[in-house]
Amino acid sequence: FMKHLELAVQYGSPFLFEGIDEELDPLLDPILEKNIFIEGGQTFLKLPDKNISYDSAFRLFFTTKLANPCYSPEIMAKTMLVNYSVTGDGLANQLLNVVVAHERPELEIEYSNLVSEMSESALLIV
Repeated sequence: FMKHLELAVQYGSPFLFEGIDEELDPLLDPILEKNIFIEGGQTFLKLPDKNISYDSAFRLFFTTKLANPCYSPEIMAKTMLVNYSVTGDGLANQLLNVVVAHERPELEIEYSNLVSEMSESALLIV
């Protein structure tokens, strides 16, 4: 996988790791830490064995099938965790919102105003 990852870094392509566990390969550390430097006007990424050119459009994505992954603080500091888990209750709630917005638009507007007001109030408390 490392050769494909190097090519993605060099050409600014997105790279996806699917089905990762709670531990990541240590070879990814230089990429996660963004060990980049500029030499002669060109940006490079320092890997343990060599330096490769770095394109700022490069993006690295991880996916996992773990319901509630528990990553180490080091990994959490180097990455951003986004939870896209879908539940039956969440889907039912979204469908209800769509039906209410279609059948009773004034109720949906009132609901949106209440949510905004609650958010503003929560910010005032903090």
